Parts: sequence; C-alpha cells; structure tokens
Amino acid sequence: MICEVIVDILNSQVDKIFDYIMPEYLSLNVGQRVLVPFGNRQIEGYILKIKSTTNYDSSKLKCIIRSLDDFSYLNEETIKIMEHLIKTYNLRYVDCLRLFVPSVVRTNLKEKFINIISLNENFNTKITAKQQEIIDFLRVNKNYNLSELNKQFSPSSIKTLIKNNVLKLNKEKTDRKPYNYLEKQKQEIKLTEEQQNAYNTIVTNQGDKFLLFGVTASGKTEVYINVIKNVLEKGKSAILLVPEIGLTPQLFKRFSSVFGDNVAIIHSGLSQGEKLDEWLKIKRGECKVVIGARSAIFAPVENLGIVIIDEEHDTSYYSETNPRYYAKDVAEFRCIFNNASLVLGSATPSIESFYKAQQGEYKLITMKKRAVSKKLPEIFVVDMLSEIRRGNASMFSKLLQMKLVECVKREEQAIIFLNRRGYSSFLRCLDCGYIPTCEDCDVSLV
Repeated sequence: MICEVIVDILNSQVDKIFDYIMPEYLSLNVGQRVLVPFGNRQIEGYILKIKSTTNYDSSKLKCIIRSLDDFSYLNEETIKIMEHLIKTYNLRYVDCLRLFVPSVVRTNLKEKFINIISLNENFNTKITAKQQEIIDFLRVNKNYNLSELNKQFSPSSIKTLIKNNVLKLNKEKTDRKPYNYLEKQKQEIKLTEEQQNAYNTIVTNQGDKFLLFGVTASGKTEVYINVIKNVLEKGKSAILLVPEIGLTPQLFKRFSSVFGDNVAIIHSGLSQGEKLDEWLKIKRGECKVVIGARSAIFAPVENLGIVIIDEEHDTSYYSETNPRYYAKDVAEFRCIFNNASLVLGSATPSIESFYKAQQGEYKLITMKKRAVSKKLPEIFVVDMLSEIRRGNASMFSKLLQMKLVECVKREEQAIIFLNRRGYSSFLRCLDCGYIPTCEDCDVSLV
C-alpha cells in the first residue's frame, strides 16, 4: 500500500504531499503520525491518504519507518477543512496541519503520572516503631500520594516497606486542570419567555444558522447552556467560542457547574501540560463541551452538534498572523459537514451577520428584554456642532458636564471612553511634502 504523507517542515519548497510505501509489518490509518526518511534525516509526517497505486516510480519510493502513536490526529473532516483553508486562504499544508495538531502535542510532552502508595495487609516481616506509624497512617488514608507521604514520614522507612512488599507502589494518571481553583456552584434558573422562545427555535431547527440578537444581560448564556444540554442528550458535542481569554474563567465556572468534568478549555493562556491534557481529553471523547478562543474551533471533537460564537461581531475571530483564517468561516464549514447548528450571539451584531439575517440566510432571534429586573441604560446622542454654535468650545458637551457633576455628587464613578484620535498616523502635503506637527512637542498631527 502507498501512503500520501505531509512532512512537518515549515518550508514552502517541500510543502507538498509525498508518497511512501507502507511496510507489510505496519498497520496504519489515515491521520496517524509516522516517522519517515526525508533526505539524509528522519522526520515526522502525517498520513493524508492510503492508496494502492502511485504515479511515481515505485522503486524509488522510501518506506515509512514506524508509527509514533496508536491513534490518528486527523480524520475525514479535518482533512477536508485543511483543503478548504488551503483553497480559501492560500495557506500551506503544514500551516493547516499545525492548526489541528498543536505544538504541545508535537513536542512529545507526556501525560502526568503520580506515585500512589497502598498498604498490603498480608505481610510477614518484622516492623519497626517508625514503620508501624506509616502502616497505621495508611490504614486510615488509603491510596496516598508518595511525595506527600515522604514529607510526613522517613523516606528510608517507606523505601524499606516497599522493598519488603508491605507497601505497594502504583502509578496513577492525574489531569492538570485549568481553573481548578474556581468554586463551582449549581444554579437552576428558569428561562424567561424570550429565552424559552430562543431555545425552542434553535433545537427545533437542527443544522440551521441563527443570529441571536439579544441586549446586554438578556440571558444569552442561559440559552447557550440549555441548547448544549439538548445537544448532549442526543449524544453529540458542542464548541463555544469567546472573543478573549479573559472571559473563559467565568464561563468555565458557569458551564462546569452544569456539565461537571464534561467541559474542556482550549486557549493560548494554558500551561503546556494543561494544553496537552485538555487536548487529549477532547480527542478521547472524555469532554463533549469545548470552550475557548478562536483556536478552539479546531478542537478534535467528533459528532459535532452545535457551534456557538459569542460576541460574534468581535474582530478577534480573525487571525491576522500566519496562518490567517476566520474562525466563523471554519465554524460554518464544520457545521455543514456535521449537519450541526451554528449560533452567532451578540448585543451588537456585525453588519454582515445582520444583513444575512435580514436576507434569510440566518434565522434571526431577538431578545429585547433583560433577564434581570434592571432597566436598560439611557443613551443620549449630542450634536457637538450645535454645542459650538451655542458658545461651548469645550471637548465636553453641557449635558455631559452636568451628568458628571451629578455623578460626583452621588459619590458614584464615571468612565469616559476616548475613541481613536485619527485614522492616518500623519498628514503630508502632496505638493510640497509638508507634515503638520504639534507646536509644543513636534509630534506629527493625525
């Protein structure tokens, strides 16, 4: 058999598929990581296709050396997404590959194991007083961490007990869990009429695209949770994207209080060990709900039932560095492949999404009321040109000045947001080349 392999080298000149012979003693599958000869060295590669014939001279083909893992990193879906990204964004094979196989996985970082000590009651050996203390302790505290036990008792006594088969040493895998410090609290919240309507619309139209246009505090998160519950009951999985890493702790706390250990986190702020453990849990199907920033759209979930993009208007869903991609575009592709639902949520939808909703490409769901009993803030639009005509040359309108004074009198706080000062970093006269600058500091005016 012949395997089409993409080698893991960041070089455009070798960014193509190579044919290798699969030796008879190997049983390989599409998506597996393999070690292959390449020039005068051995490097890692990934199998994209297995076929019976080749267009090259088979006598010149080299053999795959061995498999590096007992599972596949890629499947039919991920390979099709790679092809879509290459065609749409003119990316290299290896760039797309590294979106699905994160660096922490390729570095061969291992899972974490801890040594656990258990007591063997059927021992027949002489015990010292110090050793008896250890035995008595383990009769109460069964299956104890060895490193912690060494802190409390003599390591030499523990070592002797292990040697004499009084204590048994076992290795146990432990997960490096992100946000493990957060307290999880169960919250049962009854859906409002608007939330229930949003939920019903989404779950009864499987495989459709939705724009959930809900004002701030309208309870979009509660809709997300209940929709994901419905997806999990059908044996499927879910991805929730958020625009920034800072939002993941509070969402993880809320979702894990409902779904327990079935929630995984994917983003660049995790430690290398946490990234590996979370990725492997998703890959094994141990976690059906994935929360993360834009890169979480490439999480190795199978049987995808829904993708939710919160604050869908945010520009952070565009990757502006290599490899460049748009997370919403990838989400749409995955949803089509899996016949999954796509939910875009925002209080201020992008013009593109709102237009698509008006044209019927997305189903528009509106939530105009806050879930809690708080009024929406009053918004005032002030014409500053009219202010100047009335003799106010200040940066602030009379209304704003009045509101700030009232705020201070109530001993409250105020925040003033300043928009970008200009869209050109400098101005230059096209005739003489003059650049206007500040009279005081000589910085070019914007």
